Amino acid sequence: MILPNATRVIDLEYATPVTAVVPRNFLHAIHGVPALPTDAMLAELGFIVVAIDARGTPFRSRQFSQFGYGQLNIMGLDDHVAVIKQLGERYSYVDTARVGIVGDSYGGWSAFWGMLDYPAFFKVGVAQVPPGGMHNVYICEEWYAYQGPPVYSNGSHLRPNPNEVPQNWKSIDMRQKAANLKGNLLVIMGELDENVPPGSTNQFLYALLKADKDFDLIYLPGAAHATQFPAYTTRRTNDYLVRHLMRAEPPAR
Repeated sequence: MILPNATRVIDLEYATPVTAVVPRNFLHAIHGVPALPTDAMLAELGFIVVAIDARGTPFRSRQFSQFGYGQLNIMGLDDHVAVIKQLGERYSYVDTARVGIVGDSYGGWSAFWGMLDYPAFFKVGVAQVPPGGMHNVYICEEWYAYQGPPVYSNGSHLRPNPNEVPQNWKSIDMRQKAANLKGNLLVIMGELDENVPPGSTNQFLYALLKADKDFDLIYLPGAAHATQFPAYTTRRTNDYLVRHLMRAEPPAR
């Protein structure tokens, strides 16, 4: 049975080249995509939730899994958009006019890119503990292996000045597209995030400010990457999606 309000679609993201999110067993189906709220929680609210292993994800052919090499700014989002559009063509109850995108950590990175590269498609985004750029986080085998080790203007792998972006990583510096933001964007970040330094997120938020773009921000004092306030952030995420994507008023507490 399809609920009357189960028309708005949420793309629940955790897009890295080494992670697959489509459930492959019962426990995986219960837990869902690495995110809070989970796909089951969002479905309970009346949304259609999709999890997609696009080109550039593992457990397929070598050609499929390495499709994203050198273009990690895409992160399979072109496939995500195509899949959701096809669902709308096949099922009349799937509303593709207002689609949301939600993710934690790498999923937050994808949520940023979705809102910037497909602003006419993704109307509402929630990015939890998201990197704002990969040149200003920890050394990660995923980025080094798929985008290549950073190469700076002096030819070395070491940053010659604090503000320089690697020559081969400029395509994944999302600050250059900050002016593309059109929809409702909620950013949730922790003060003591040890995995995604807050400075990384703040650099992108600074770019949004310079572009005179509106966004919503929840700053969690004392919170690490695995947030210490899951009930709070889940409620705030749910309310944001109900209010801006479903265009309904969340129930009073």
